Amino acid sequence: MKLMFKIKPLLKTAETAKEREAIEKEMEETKDLLDKEKKRRQEVEEAQVALIQEKNDLVLQLSAVCLPLQQCSRWL
Repeated sequence: MKLMFKIKPLLKTAETAKEREAIEKEMEETKDLLDKEKKRRQEVEEAQVALIQEKNDLVLQLSAVCLPLQQCSRWL
């Protein structure tokens, strides 16, 4: 009976250690996933900025072309 009282806490400690290792592994995987998602988000935000700038440039080009055409149509 005394042996059982000595072994049972050791078994519980080993079980707790396995659970802790599993949680730490899951935490590392989640951290890696978070880092990947942050990197991807930054790439997407940079692409968005580039697209907005390109859109603005195209709007300026279009307005530069349309303005003279509107003036010409007034003369006709």
